[in-house]
Amino acid sequence: MRLQRGAGRASRASKGGSTMGMERSGRTRLARTAAAVVLFASGLGLGLSRAALGSRTGVGATGTVTTTTAGGIAKPCREMHLYAEVIKQGSIPETRLGFGLTPDTATIPGPLIVLNEGECMRIQLTNDIPGRLLKKERAFYGQTDLPLGVSIHPHGVKYQQDSDGTAMTNSITPPGTSRVYTWYASANTAGYWWYHDHNVGTDHGTGGLAAGMWGGLIVRRAGDPVPDVPTFVVAFGDNATIDLQHFPDTPVFTAVQGQRVEFLVFAWGNDFHTFHLHAHSWADNRTGIFDPNDPNVRTLDAVPVTPSFSFGFQVIAGDVSGPGDWMYHCHVQAHSDAGMWSIFRVLPPGSPESEVGTSTARELGLMGVTPA
Repeated sequence: MRLQRGAGRASRASKGGSTMGMERSGRTRLARTAAAVVLFASGLGLGLSRAALGSRTGVGATGTVTTTTAGGIAKPCREMHLYAEVIKQGSIPETRLGFGLTPDTATIPGPLIVLNEGECMRIQLTNDIPGRLLKKERAFYGQTDLPLGVSIHPHGVKYQQDSDGTAMTNSITPPGTSRVYTWYASANTAGYWWYHDHNVGTDHGTGGLAAGMWGGLIVRRAGDPVPDVPTFVVAFGDNATIDLQHFPDTPVFTAVQGQRVEFLVFAWGNDFHTFHLHAHSWADNRTGIFDPNDPNVRTLDAVPVTPSFSFGFQVIAGDVSGPGDWMYHCHVQAHSDAGMWSIFRVLPPGSPESEVGTSTARELGLMGVTPA
């Protein structure tokens, strides 16, 4: 059981297994790591209407796969379904949009997607965001000629033009329709990445990014260790926010001392940041794991994070430093002072697994906490 935040619709966390490259992510609606990949039965077309695909309850029932040879990959693709949805509607700066694995479960960040090198993924995106709201986003940014729609655009993996997710390549998903995007985790794509909308508000997706339409993407290489707990996804953004929140509503990540944990960090928007985690350090390489055969690798505990940059690392929770509440934050002083920080909570060995997961400082009653 994982800590979840909120009640009702806002507290629904997606769940998934850890087999076949699918990993649990366990984040709740407004700022938690969402569940990872599930199989679905997709339509074949680009921009298919819901009528053409059948009822929503029928999608996802059979786990159909399709063989492809693009990207040097000749095997059946894994498949999943994403829904673009309204999370909170208000004036444009306060509107929240997101992606979910099933209807009415969109999260910020969106579902964590995990692939292995050599795999491909077909993602059916269903756009449940009303056209009238997309028109408001378009008007707010002065883009009256922009085609209405949403998209998913990945970093790190390969794709063809019909999966680019831009209006320029005619690969967006209009309101009330679905479209299939295919990603290839070909050779040398292993790493920590992210995906995002590229069409809401402007043809660069400025409105979608500001509203929360993004999520984490990991490509693993054969032999990479898998963390003991769901990956912690951290999205640094404009206005000194983490997952569009300020402390005490930023995510608190909890693990037991000795567990292997994994952070994925990316930044969207216009601002420069620096990620810093107290009492933990990692290797300056693809996974953050120290290699005894590379004694000269640089050790990091802080990384500059510019817009669109992403990185990740694995560490052992509380290694040497022990249990406690350890701060993670943006090290741009004005940002951390404005609330761009939160807590990595390391519990003593033997603590119950039910306490492991993600919540917020407000939920845990830590508003006045002074972390290490």
